[in-house]
Amino acid sequence: MRKGITVEIRGDPTGWQLRNQMKAKIALKTSICCRTGRMAKYYFHVLTSEGRVIDPEGTELEGMDAAHVSAIEDARALMSEAILEGKDISSRKIEICDENGALLQVVSFRSALTVVD
Repeated sequence: MRKGITVEIRGDPTGWQLRNQMKAKIALKTSICCRTGRMAKYYFHVLTSEGRVIDPEGTELEGMDAAHVSAIEDARALMSEAILEGKDISSRKIEICDENGALLQVVSFRSALTVVD
């Protein structure tokens, strides 16, 4: 987790509050806008064995590279929380969608990890 962010983990079972707090800090520092005068909004839906957890708010980011980095950070944060509870959710995936609901990219939680041993 990033320094300076206070999170109530037990009250945030899906991790969306944590993600949105982290994104809000990033958005404050970002000044690059797209052609329309605003940043593109991306939605990060989590695919689980039981279905799809919808991101209802979305996040404004600079572009797809930033959205991919954000998905990796989200996956790591959610896996960290799950590991502390003794759960392995590394088989999950994040769908990155645009404002129209179009699927742009799928990021697996496993791709957020580097095997060191």
